[in-house]
Formats: sequence, C-alpha cells, structure tokens
Amino acid sequence: MRRLADNLVGTARDRLDLLGLELQEEKLRLVRLFVWISAALLSAMMAIGFLSLTVVFLASPRTRPAVLIGLTVIYAVAALFIALGLRRRLAQAPRVFEATVDELTRDRSCFDTPSREN
Repeated sequence: MRRLADNLVGTARDRLDLLGLELQEEKLRLVRLFVWISAALLSAMMAIGFLSLTVVFLASPRTRPAVLIGLTVIYAVAALFIALGLRRRLAQAPRVFEATVDELTRDRSCFDTPSREN
C-alpha cells in the first residue's frame, strides 16, 4: 500500500511539474505575442497616418472631403478583415495544457483497465 501511495504521489507531482512548465511556456508565448502585436500595430498606424496625410495634402481642396471619406471607408473595411482574421487565428490556437490533460487521461486509463498480474 505504501508503494502504491508513493507511486500515486510521484505521478501527481510529475503532472503538477508538467502543468507548471506549461503555464510558464504559455505566459512567455503570450508576452511575446503581445510585444509583436504592439510593435506591428504601432508601425502600421504610423505608416497609415503619414500615407493618409500625404494623400489628403496632394488632393485638391475641393476633393479633400471625398478623399477623407474614402480613406475612412478603406480603413474600416481593413479593420473588419483584420479582426475576422484574428478571431479565426485565435480559434485555431492549440489547447492550453494539452500535454498535462493527455498525461492525466493516460493515467486514468491505467486505473480503468483491470490488472492481469497474479
């Protein structure tokens, strides 16, 4: 009984270690993702802003309102497509703690099957 208890405690500890490792990896992945998204958004917003200013500046004074409306529509449509793409990408992300859940499922299946040892 003591050996069985030791094995159970050891297995539980291994699974908790794996869970902790996966938590750490997930945290690092999210921080990296946030940094890359922030850098990309800042750069894109600066480029779009300066491009818009250039286009409006080059337009004649009579057509500037139409140019501003056109740019607004283009940016709104682009934002919609980006949001839909981000939503799809997040839906396809791997499950959190997948390895831990798989190991616990395998452990549970070991207890579900009857032992053939005599």
